[in-house]
Amino acid sequence: MSRSSGGEPPGGVRVQKVLSEAGIASRRASEKLIREGRVHINDKPAVLGSRIDPETGEQTTYAEIPDLPQCGAGEGDGDCEPSSEDSEPWPNWPVFDEDGNLYVTDLHQATIWRIPPRGQAQVWHQSADYDSIFSLNGQQ
Repeated sequence: MSRSSGGEPPGGVRVQKVLSEAGIASRRASEKLIREGRVHINDKPAVLGSRIDPETGEQTTYAEIPDLPQCGAGEGDGDCEPSSEDSEPWPNWPVFDEDGNLYVTDLHQATIWRIPPRGQAQVWHQSADYDSIFSLNGQQ
Protein backbone atom coordinates (compact mmCIF):
# COMPACT_ATOMS: atom_id res chain seq x y z
CA MET A 1 0.00 0.00 0.00
CA SER A 2 1.41 3.38 -0.91
CA ARG A 3 1.71 6.00 1.77
CA SER A 4 1.86 9.74 1.60
CA SER A 5 4.86 11.59 2.98
CA GLY A 6 3.07 11.93 6.32
CA GLY A 7 2.88 8.16 6.81
CA GLU A 8 -0.90 7.97 6.34
CA PRO A 9 -2.61 5.99 3.58
CA PRO A 10 -3.89 8.13 0.69
CA GLY A 11 -7.31 9.69 1.24
CA GLY A 12 -6.65 11.91 4.19
CA VAL A 13 -5.54 11.65 7.79
CA ARG A 14 -7.36 9.90 10.63
CA VAL A 15 -9.31 12.38 12.70
CA GLN A 16 -7.70 11.33 15.98
CA LYS A 17 -4.26 12.11 14.52
CA VAL A 18 -5.39 15.59 13.49
CA LEU A 19 -6.80 16.25 16.98
CA SER A 20 -3.62 14.95 18.60
CA GLU A 21 -1.33 17.05 16.40
CA ALA A 22 -3.47 20.12 17.12
CA GLY A 23 -2.91 19.57 20.85
CA ILE A 24 -6.61 19.01 21.57
CA ALA A 25 -6.22 15.51 23.02
CA SER A 26 -4.01 12.46 22.75
CA ARG A 27 -4.92 9.93 20.06
CA ARG A 28 -6.52 7.61 22.63
CA ALA A 29 -8.43 10.48 24.25
CA SER A 30 -9.50 11.62 20.77
CA GLU A 31 -10.88 8.13 20.06
CA LYS A 32 -12.93 8.40 23.24
CA LEU A 33 -14.25 11.83 22.18
CA ILE A 34 -15.21 10.40 18.77
CA ARG A 35 -17.01 7.42 20.36
CA GLU A 36 -18.90 9.80 22.65
CA GLY A 37 -20.14 11.75 19.61
CA ARG A 38 -18.31 14.91 20.65
CA VAL A 39 -16.36 15.30 17.38
CA HIS A 40 -18.02 16.54 14.19
CA ILE A 41 -16.62 17.01 10.68
CA ASN A 42 -18.46 19.37 8.37
CA ASP A 43 -21.55 19.20 10.63
CA LYS A 44 -21.57 15.39 10.67
CA PRO A 45 -20.58 13.20 13.62
CA ALA A 46 -17.14 11.66 13.15
CA VAL A 47 -16.65 7.90 13.49
CA LEU A 48 -13.45 6.00 14.12
CA GLY A 49 -11.89 5.48 10.74
CA SER A 50 -13.03 8.87 9.46
CA ARG A 51 -10.35 10.64 7.48
CA ILE A 52 -10.09 14.27 6.62
CA ASP A 53 -7.84 16.39 4.48
CA PRO A 54 -6.44 18.97 6.93
CA GLU A 55 -5.95 21.45 4.08
CA THR A 56 -9.52 21.36 2.74
CA GLY A 57 -11.56 19.72 5.50
CA GLU A 58 -12.85 17.16 2.99
CA GLN A 59 -14.09 13.99 4.67
CA THR A 60 -13.83 10.56 3.10
CA THR A 61 -15.66 7.33 3.90
CA TYR A 62 -13.39 4.43 4.74
CA ALA A 63 -15.83 1.78 3.49
CA GLU A 64 -19.51 1.02 3.03
CA ILE A 65 -21.11 -1.78 5.06
CA PRO A 66 -23.60 -3.69 2.85
CA ASP A 67 -27.16 -4.49 3.93
CA LEU A 68 -27.28 -8.28 3.93
CA PRO A 69 -30.56 -10.08 3.24
CA GLN A 70 -31.96 -12.15 6.08
CA CYS A 71 -31.39 -15.89 5.98
CA GLY A 72 -33.26 -16.61 9.19
CA ALA A 73 -32.09 -17.45 12.67
CA GLY A 74 -29.02 -19.65 12.54
CA GLU A 75 -25.56 -19.46 11.08
CA GLY A 76 -25.06 -17.04 8.22
CA ASP A 77 -23.00 -18.00 5.23
CA GLY A 78 -21.59 -14.56 4.49
CA ASP A 79 -24.24 -13.86 1.87
CA CYS A 80 -27.00 -13.26 4.43
CA GLU A 81 -27.42 -12.21 8.05
CA PRO A 82 -28.07 -14.87 10.72
CA SER A 83 -30.38 -12.54 12.68
CA SER A 84 -33.97 -13.32 13.56
CA GLU A 85 -35.09 -10.03 11.91
CA ASP A 86 -33.97 -8.36 8.71
CA SER A 87 -32.19 -5.17 9.72
CA GLU A 88 -30.11 -2.49 8.08
CA PRO A 89 -26.45 -2.45 9.07
CA TRP A 90 -25.48 -0.60 12.22
CA PRO A 91 -21.68 -0.59 12.43
CA ASN A 92 -20.19 0.08 15.84
CA TRP A 93 -16.96 -0.61 17.78
CA PRO A 94 -14.29 -0.37 15.10
CA VAL A 95 -10.73 -1.54 15.77
CA PHE A 96 -7.64 -1.60 13.53
CA ASP A 97 -5.04 -4.36 13.60
CA GLU A 98 -1.31 -3.83 13.08
CA ASP A 99 -1.68 -4.44 9.32
CA GLY A 100 -4.23 -1.65 8.93
CA ASN A 101 -7.27 -3.91 8.58
CA LEU A 102 -10.43 -2.47 10.11
CA TYR A 103 -12.68 -4.86 12.04
CA VAL A 104 -16.11 -3.51 12.91
CA THR A 105 -19.03 -5.14 14.63
CA ASP A 106 -22.46 -4.80 13.08
CA LEU A 107 -25.05 -4.35 15.82
CA HIS A 108 -28.02 -5.36 13.65
CA GLN A 109 -26.68 -8.02 11.28
CA ALA A 110 -24.89 -10.33 13.81
CA THR A 111 -21.71 -9.89 11.77
CA ILE A 112 -18.13 -8.80 12.25
CA TRP A 113 -16.74 -7.14 9.13
CA ARG A 114 -13.11 -7.05 8.00
CA ILE A 115 -12.12 -4.14 5.81
CA PRO A 116 -8.59 -4.23 4.39
CA PRO A 117 -6.86 -0.91 3.69
CA ARG A 118 -8.52 0.68 0.67
CA GLY A 119 -10.68 -2.45 0.29
CA GLN A 120 -14.30 -3.51 0.44
CA ALA A 121 -16.08 -4.83 3.54
CA GLN A 122 -15.91 -8.61 3.83
CA VAL A 123 -17.75 -10.84 6.30
CA TRP A 124 -15.09 -11.94 8.79
CA HIS A 125 -17.34 -13.76 11.28
CA GLN A 126 -21.05 -14.31 11.82
CA SER A 127 -22.98 -16.01 14.59
CA ALA A 128 -26.60 -16.27 15.62
CA ASP A 129 -25.25 -15.91 19.17
CA TYR A 130 -24.81 -12.20 18.43
CA ASP A 131 -28.54 -11.83 17.67
CA SER A 132 -29.88 -10.06 20.75
CA ILE A 133 -30.79 -6.59 21.90
CA PHE A 134 -27.19 -6.29 23.11
CA SER A 135 -25.74 -7.86 19.95
CA LEU A 136 -21.95 -7.68 19.74
CA ASN A 137 -21.55 -5.08 22.48
CA GLY A 138 -20.85 -7.81 25.03
CA GLN A 139 -18.41 -9.58 22.67
CA GLN A 140 -15.63 -6.99 22.57
